[in-house]
This record gives sequence, structure tokens and C-alpha cells, in this order.
Amino acid sequence: MLNMFSTCDGQDTKANRTLWLTCISLLRNLAASAKAAFPNTTAFRTNLVRPVRFALNRLLLSACLLLGIAAATAAQDRVTLNFVNADLEAVVRAVSHFTGRTFVIEPRVKGTLNLQSQKPMSRSRALAALTAALRLQGFAVVEVGAISRVVPEADAKFQGGPVDISGVPRSARGDQVITHVFRLRYESATNVLPVIRPLVPPNNPVIAYAGSNVLVVTDYADNLRRIEKIINAIDVEKSSGTQVISLDHAIATDM
Repeated sequence: MLNMFSTCDGQDTKANRTLWLTCISLLRNLAASAKAAFPNTTAFRTNLVRPVRFALNRLLLSACLLLGIAAATAAQDRVTLNFVNADLEAVVRAVSHFTGRTFVIEPRVKGTLNLQSQKPMSRSRALAALTAALRLQGFAVVEVGAISRVVPEADAKFQGGPVDISGVPRSARGDQVITHVFRLRYESATNVLPVIRPLVPPNNPVIAYAGSNVLVVTDYADNLRRIEKIINAIDVEKSSGTQVISLDHAIATDM
């Protein structure tokens, strides 16, 4: 079940109040101007009351429409997820409709999914919640251009996801599967491999290429960020171990 409703926060309420106060102020100014222009009661009613009443109705109708549009826009930007033992494909289809993201589900991806939220969520948070729930079930979401492929986690490395060589991008979601090339400057890639391999799930590859002294790792972005910090701590320039000591009162050859 997918519930969508408006969650007007303090900012939305303040905007609505400002709109109503503006309308009221306009009406008061109009009434004051009318009394000054038509001091006679009969002339006031004949020349102004009916036209102003018509204009008032149009103004109030416009204000209501503006408030309705604002509420509808807020309703479209938030969603409450309430899926309990729901068909996995149906959940993905519902989130796809809300986020506007195109999903392609691999035929072997089947089962049920539990996905619930206590509060309304934005599109980005709903997408992150879906990918996290799929990850717990052993499935991964691989971003290929404008298409999100839902595949078994073991096959994620074959799906042609993004490859990065300059650093794990900050824009990458933590649950996004990417391939990163770690270029080592001081340490040997083959020596670092035994340190990194236990940190990556068995289904995801870690390859050391001695020719260019690089490590190629395919995994989730959040784990790649952790590995990047570890490699930066390991791959440091080694001290030469040589120290020059000056002697003030002795001859170096006698020492």
C-alpha cells in the first residue's frame, strides 16, 4: 500500500498565512478608498458594492486555488511507505512511479519485501530506502545511465556500472554499486591485496594489477569510501632510515 499526502511544515504554513494577510490588507484598503470616493450611502451601494462584491468573490476564489495548488504540490513531493510482505516487483513499480526513475528487474529477482516509513519521505529518501531493503534481500541496484537495474548482488559486477579512478565520488549513494581503481604510489598493490580482500564481500572482486600498481575493487560506494581511507593510511612514503648526526667534540672516524 502506498500512501501519498501533504506534510505542510512551518515554512508552508507561514507562506499560506502571508497570502491570506495580503488579501485581507488589500480588501481593507479597497473599502477605505470606496468610502472616501462615495460618501453617499446610495451612491456607494449602486456604484461600488456590487462590482466590488464580484471582484471579491474572484479574489477569494483565486486565493483558494493558490492554496490548493500549494497543498497538492507538497503532497506530490512526500510519500509514506507502507509495504508489508508485499510483492517485490510491485514495490519497485510503486517507488518507480513516485520517483520517476526507470527500473529494470532481472527475471531472477523475486520474493516479498517489507518497506515502511513512520513519516513522509522525499523522493531521494524513498529511493534510498528501497535500495537498502533490496540489499538486505541479496539484491543490488546498478545505475546505468538513466536506468536502474535490479539484479542479484552476485551479478552486480557484470552490469556495466560506473568506473571511477580519481576518487570515490561524493555524489554516489552509499548503496550504489560502482567499480573504483585505486592507484598506489608507494606500497605494492600485491602487498595491499591481502589487507583489502577480507573487507569486500566474496561476491565482489578485488584485483591487484602489478603492471600499473593498482587495485580494482567493485563494491558498494559506502564500503569503497572506507577502503579508500584504509589505503590512504597504508600507502605512505617510507622513511629512508638514515639520520645525519653532527659531532661537536669528537672525530667521526673514531666513533
